[in-house]
Amino acid sequence: MVYSLARVSAALAMKFEDVFIQDHRLWVRLKEKGGKRHEMPCHHNLEIYLRAWLDKFGLKERPKAALFPAFRRGMRKLDSEPLARENAYAMVGRRAAAAGIE
Repeated sequence: MVYSLARVSAALAMKFEDVFIQDHRLWVRLKEKGGKRHEMPCHHNLEIYLRAWLDKFGLKERPKAALFPAFRRGMRKLDSEPLARENAYAMVGRRAAAAGIE
């Protein structure tokens, strides 16, 4: 996740309830290896991106929903399962290739 230095698997495992407000700032809760939890305030740019993401996909009504859900190609809608890290890696690779980055 941008600005958090989180492992890809930890970021993809986040649910809507893992994004919360504390002291007038948006915070994220990451669940790391070994059951460790890491809570941290969001960088101001990350806060803008996350608020836009949450507003766009209406996740406020579903606190247990995956924050970064998989996309069902045939049905053209978001799935209830989180995006797999292999799919996230492939997606970044496609975007990098499109931008001319090897």
